[in-house]
Amino acid sequence: MKKNIIVALLFVSVSLAAQINHKQLYNAYLTDNLSLWGKTLKHLETIQQPTTQTIVDAANYTYGYIAYCLDKKNIEEAEYHISRLEIMIQELEKKQYPDSCIFYVYRSSIYAYQAMINKMKMVTLGPKAIKLCNHAIKISPNNPLALTLKGNTDFYRPAMFGGNKTEALKYFQQAAQQFEKQNKTQYNWNYIASLLTMAQAYHKTNNTQEAIKVCKKILSVAPNFTYAQTYYKTLLNQQ
Repeated sequence: MKKNIIVALLFVSVSLAAQINHKQLYNAYLTDNLSLWGKTLKHLETIQQPTTQTIVDAANYTYGYIAYCLDKKNIEEAEYHISRLEIMIQELEKKQYPDSCIFYVYRSSIYAYQAMINKMKMVTLGPKAIKLCNHAIKISPNNPLALTLKGNTDFYRPAMFGGNKTEALKYFQQAAQQFEKQNKTQYNWNYIASLLTMAQAYHKTNNTQEAIKVCKKILSVAPNFTYAQTYYKTLLNQQ
């Protein structure tokens, strides 16, 4: 009996260890403390048998953390987590995770990240990223992650290669609407990111007033979002 109790307690402790503190990681995103994401992802690697949901969540934070690493020019760390993200996608495929749209979203992003690391591969990897992104939208037109990715694809791609900031804005708007409609806003960094990119798209399309409105919305939801605070002041100074 005593042995069974010990085994049960160990199982509970491992299960608790596998839980992701979304509120903590959300606040880390808002305060530009994404090093905490890196530590959390390293910890999750130690979980022997993570639940499907834990893998789904870890994949999403990895997706965001890679972009952070690339922004900080930490290429080695980015490449490591790109490989980890691919492993997580494969695990979800083995488990026959029903929302296959995210497989295309994350693999599209992997191609885009790899192209950012090696600009010489942009010509080959870029079209692959776009193809997977378009397929994600096709099979799940209301998926907010897919809509955000499509917006990013149109927003950051040069016009000569099909980029269109006006079209990107439409996808950012739809993404934010779907996050809200599907009640996926609480402690969700993806939602706040979609609002921020929407504000930036308004700004880049010469609609500073609308960008200010979106920033006000962001700060009403996440008043401690340090980047939005600075960006909002910048927009006000450009009126």
